[in-house]
This record gives sequence, C-alpha cells and structure tokens, in this order.
Amino acid sequence: MKKIRATKIPIALSLILLSLLSLFGCGGSSGGTSITGGGVTSTGNYQLLDVHGAGAQRSDPKVGDPADWPHGNGPQGDVVRVYNYVRCVRGGSSYSSGSFIIVDTGQEAFFDNQGEITEPQLGDAFYGQDAHYQGTQPSYVDNGDGTVTDFNTGLMWQQTPGDKLTWADAVAGTDSFGLAGYDDWRLPTIKELYSLMLFSGTDPSGWDGEDTSTLVPFIDTDYFDFEYGDTSAGERVIDAQYWSSTEYVSTTMNGDATVFGVNFADGRIKGYPRDIGPGGQPMRRFVRYVRGNSDYGVNDFIDNG
Repeated sequence: MKKIRATKIPIALSLILLSLLSLFGCGGSSGGTSITGGGVTSTGNYQLLDVHGAGAQRSDPKVGDPADWPHGNGPQGDVVRVYNYVRCVRGGSSYSSGSFIIVDTGQEAFFDNQGEITEPQLGDAFYGQDAHYQGTQPSYVDNGDGTVTDFNTGLMWQQTPGDKLTWADAVAGTDSFGLAGYDDWRLPTIKELYSLMLFSGTDPSGWDGEDTSTLVPFIDTDYFDFEYGDTSAGERVIDAQYWSSTEYVSTTMNGDATVFGVNFADGRIKGYPRDIGPGGQPMRRFVRYVRGNSDYGVNDFIDNG
C-alpha cells in the first residue's frame, strides 16, 4: 500500500467517519482532485475519509512550520507533511441497507493556516469546510424520566452520569443498572458515544479559571448533564472522559490493554488504559449508559472479490 503526503488542511476535520474530501492521490479513470491553499476542487467521484490519530479528534486546527518536520512527522492531529495510509471510498449516498445516520458536527467556525477566519466564499481559498455544510441535525427529546432519546440514532441515553468508575465496574454495572423502568442498558460503543459529540464546543486545555460555566463542552447541555474535572480534588478541568465498550485490538504505551473513550470537555477521542493507569491504579471515567438500536454503527462488509 502506498503512503501519500497530504497538503495541510487546517479546517475542523471533526468527524471520525464523515470528514469527507474528494479524491486526493487516489488515481483512477474518474480523475482526482487538486487542493490549493486548503480549498478542495473535486473532479472525481471517490472520497477520502480523513481520520486523525487516536486522541486527535479535535475541532481546533493545528499549526506549525512544515520545515520543522522534514521527515514527514508533524504536530499531533495535524496533516502537515505527514505520510499516512489512504483508503478511498465511493458510493453510500443512496445505500440504506445496514446504513446508519451520522449526525452533523455542529461546527460553525472557519479556519485558515493560522486560526479562525470569516466564512470563505465559493472560489476562495479554504472554501469547503465542515461549517459550510449542514448535515443531519441533532434531534433529541428529554423524556422527563432521567433519559434522553435521540431520534436520529434510535438510541436512548442516561441523562445524568453518576460517579466515575473503573472500566471493569462500568461493564459490570450494566447487570444491575435500571432507569425509567428499563433494565437493558449497556455501555455504549465508541461510535454510539461519538454520536453525541457536538463540535461547537471550546477546548479548555490550559484554562486556569474558576467558573466553568463560561466554558462550552462538546455535548448538548440542553439535554445532557455534564461536568468538568474537579480541579479542587486535583483533577484537570479536562478530566471529563467517558468510557466506551470498544477495546483497542492491540496495546498502547507500556503494553497496556486499552479502551476507547470520548472526552466531552475537549472534543477528543482517546484510548485509555483498561486496567492500570498512571500511579498504578485503575483509571476512573464517567459512564453514560445507553439502550436501544444495538445495530447502530455496526459494520456490514461484503468482499467484492
């Protein structure tokens, strides 16, 4: 498989499955695309799914001088002269069997190489960003019984997370957890949990204030209760991570078994040690249980030969 070098695209590439650019470096009879100054001009009918490294699903752009990374490395989450594998995709716009809805990101800002800008117009550099397109909008209802239903995904969510738990306790807790008369709750997959992500949030990394009500999390707080990390207890303000049930197929760091999670404080997907975290103790994260539509996000592949 050939690796290609991507031109820096300093926009909010914020969907893990739906940050779609037209074909770049994926040749074929249908042509390709040119990327100029961050703008994308499509001439093909394939698409590129851009996925940052785990832990870099961010709504804010990264900046840097490509000359600082002459061998293809770049700052975390960036696509400045970074060589990555590319897997192209086509179709899907009208295919419904086994498909599932990916909700719009809620991203409203526009960026160039340096930071936020006013909205680029058609033909301008940096036109074609996430905020130019309105996908399926979030559609929730507060059921008034401690649950929230998502009409797009068919999922029902626990509205208020409880205390932070270890992953083992979070998994085991589904056996005894009951809410609103239902007892079929489960720990969400990473795709289910990510469906709640709202990229109109603001990353508070480095924030040293006291009143977190001035911050904007990456989840709709009109429907879902949310709290930042408890800085008075020695936590960082961004310590608002949530466990998923999705385990990483290999290991990370020091050979740690790893589970994916979502941080609704800073808009990241990351992998967290499943058993033993920093300090030799199991990590504790928030839990938001889910029920219904167990087919959401399930891959249904066919090998076309």
